[in-house]
Amino acid sequence: MIEYVECFLRNYQTLVVGLLGFIGVISTLIFNAWMSRNEEKRGRRNKAKSIKMALVSELHLIREAINNANKSLKEKSNDTNDSRLIPNTPLDNLFRALMGELTVLEPNTVSAILNAYLSYETYLHSLTLIATPISNPNYICISESLNAQMISMNEGLIKSLDEELKKLSDGG
Repeated sequence: MIEYVECFLRNYQTLVVGLLGFIGVISTLIFNAWMSRNEEKRGRRNKAKSIKMALVSELHLIREAINNANKSLKEKSNDTNDSRLIPNTPLDNLFRALMGELTVLEPNTVSAILNAYLSYETYLHSLTLIATPISNPNYICISESLNAQMISMNEGLIKSLDEELKKLSDGG
């Protein structure tokens, strides 16, 4: 039996070495492809985590801005006929910049983020409906007689943002 193996190896050593080399190359290619796939998955997870964290931070900033505006409104008296100028520029620059990147996020995360920003967008459009037009397109003018309505709108937005932020913090 040993003689047979020796004879086979002597006669076919080129074939045996070639097969071993080929198997080595193929196994290296398979291993490298596996490693590359894992690296790509890790990169996508990191990108998704970064995008989610950035958008959640922006939503927290929007929530704080609206909450601070609400506190200011509650401190004002309703008996004056003055008006206030409110910036008409949305605070969603990051969301708009990352809109095309939302595809890397999980569907429930995308849903919560879109719901939060849609609530904010609806809020901004509602503000323009109760505002008095002025010559500066960067601001809208709201009468102080509408303080109660503004407070209600702000509280509605804060509640909506809180719900979506809770979903996002719970793993959404």
